[in-house]
This record gives sequence, structure tokens and C-alpha cells, in this order.
Amino acid sequence: MAGRESGYAYLTLLPVLLIMAAFSLYPIGYSLYLSLHREVLTDPLNNPYVGFQNFSNALHSYYLTSSLVSTAAFMAMAVPSVMIFGLLAALLLNEAFAGARILRVAILLPWAMPAVVSGIVWRWMLNGDYGILNSALFQLGIIHDYIPWLSQPALARVGLAVAHVWREGPLAAIFFLRSRRRRRGARGCVSAHHDAAAQANDRDRLDLRNDSCSDNFRPGLRDDRRRPG
Repeated sequence: MAGRESGYAYLTLLPVLLIMAAFSLYPIGYSLYLSLHREVLTDPLNNPYVGFQNFSNALHSYYLTSSLVSTAAFMAMAVPSVMIFGLLAALLLNEAFAGARILRVAILLPWAMPAVVSGIVWRWMLNGDYGILNSALFQLGIIHDYIPWLSQPALARVGLAVAHVWREGPLAAIFFLRSRRRRRGARGCVSAHHDAAAQANDRDRLDLRNDSCSDNFRPGLRDDRRRPG
């Protein structure tokens, strides 16, 4: 009976596993195949085997150093910013105020939004010609000319870090808030356990006192019972 149930479970999972394999394992295998062959765009049917030559070219390329520097700069800006934003948002959401529940739901919207939609929104906001950020700064008199945010590498990195914080910061806030509530619940359980233990200890002391008092009176009661009436 158990074998039939396990077989039925595997059969029900088989379509999902096949779909995941088609959309996950096949691209990985094809990427591995391309890494060991030379891809000729003008002749797509001609893919000669080159071994690890592509890896050697990538390791000795200028673009590798540039990409590593860009990645390190992005990590230095994005990771601490996400942690700080998440911690501050969690502290705010932990307070009781009007509209706290609505804010807890609304703060998850950037994280729940698809990455493609987030990219389109931030590309429109940071556009150097008609972006809303340039328009707002120009209307406020902070800038006198539109700034090409995505055309300059330094500004593009900052904009990308801000977009990353906007998208991933709410998730960090939820994690911080959940951890804080767990600690509070654990402290409540410990204090309740201590209170219960203290009450039990008080009852034990009261029982001991009653026993000692009854033991003290028992000899007298026995003597009274032995006396003739």
C-alpha cells in the first residue's frame, strides 16, 4: 500500500519535474555546450570545438576586470543599503499606529512586482530625456539641465543600487520584523514559564508549611484523643 502511494506521488510530480527540466536543465546543458564551442553568428551551423579556449579568453580579457570592479562597487552600495533600509522599515512597522496593516501590505508590492516591470519603471524614471526624476528635480530648481543618469557609468551604478534597494528592501524588512516578533514571543514564553514555575514553587512552599503546621498539631491532637472524656 505504501509503495503504491509513493508511486502515485512520483507520477503526479512527474509533469512538473519534466517542465522544470525543460526550462532549467536544458538551458544549463546548452550553455555548457556553447562554452566548449566557438559560436559563429554568421554561420550558426558551424560550431567548431575549441575546448577551454573560451574560458582562457574570458580570464585574460579586459572586460573581466571591469565587470569585477562594477560588481564589487554594486555590492558595496546595495548590500549595506538593503540591510539598513530593511532594519529601519522593520522598526517602523513594528510600532502600532493608524494604517500600520495597510503599510505592511503596501511595502511588499515592490518585491512582488516582476523584475521586468521594475526594470521598465526605473528605466522610465531615470531616463535622461523625459524621466520623472529629472522633471521633478528641474521643477524644484535643484538642477538646470537634465542629467543622463543611465549614460554615465557612475550614475548608472548608483541608480541600479537604488532600484535594487527599492525592490529587495521590503523583503529584508519582513525578515527583520519576523525575527523581532519571534524573539518577543520567545521572551513571552520564557517569562510565562518562569511565572508558572514561581507559582508552582509558591504552592509547594505553602504545602510544606501546611504539612509542618499539621505535624506540629498532631501530637497535641493525639494527646487529646487519649485523654478520657
